[in-house]
Amino acid sequence: MAESQVPYLYSQPTMQAIRASISEPRFATYLSKGGNHEEYALALYLYNARVAKAFLYPINVAEVTLRNAVDEILVSKFQQNWHQDAAFRDHTLTPEGLWTLDKAIQRAGQNASRDQIVATLTFDFWSNLFRSEYGSLWRTTVNLAFPHLQHGESRQDIQNLVRPINTFRNRVAHHEPILDMNITDIYARIVRLTELRCKETAEWMRHHSTLSAVVRTRPRRDGTAANRCEARQSVLERNS
Repeated sequence: MAESQVPYLYSQPTMQAIRASISEPRFATYLSKGGNHEEYALALYLYNARVAKAFLYPINVAEVTLRNAVDEILVSKFQQNWHQDAAFRDHTLTPEGLWTLDKAIQRAGQNASRDQIVATLTFDFWSNLFRSEYGSLWRTTVNLAFPHLQHGESRQDIQNLVRPINTFRNRVAHHEPILDMNITDIYARIVRLTELRCKETAEWMRHHSTLSAVVRTRPRRDGTAANRCEARQSVLERNS
């Protein structure tokens, strides 16, 4: 996605057509970052898409790991069909959380299984369950869901991880620019969240992630990518 070894030749009509499809307000972000240089702006647009693509896999692992960890706790406290349990619905969930749950049930179908409901619920729902109003839910269970929490860490530490991951995930899902975001920090949070649940899964995720390679392809104004420049510099240093 968004990468090719063959240079793309832009004619003025082609450039105008692409800008119209992207929309001027959206393209303006990249044009500003690119110093009003159209081709460089499109190179940044493509790079943004490559980074977003590279994040899909670690986000997928972290989100699925998170929701399964929470589901395990909800089953232990409210039985198999926790989504139908009155104590959970009426006394644990906030009105916002209940509305989100019922929307998921509606989308999945009234006869949907718990597994289907879990898969339908949004990252927002799982993330919000770690807000302070759900403190009682995690008082004695957070270490069961995340067995690798260190002494003194709590629900608050999980919230501090999932909140920025959720915000970033939503930007990626809506194709928003992530050029100015600290993607190294976001990735570290994704790894840490997964690691707190399962170190083996986190290591598997890190092994197969392509993010570090993609980050090195950030384009430069001269038309080269960062990794090619770094490789050239490395050769010069070895030969000097």
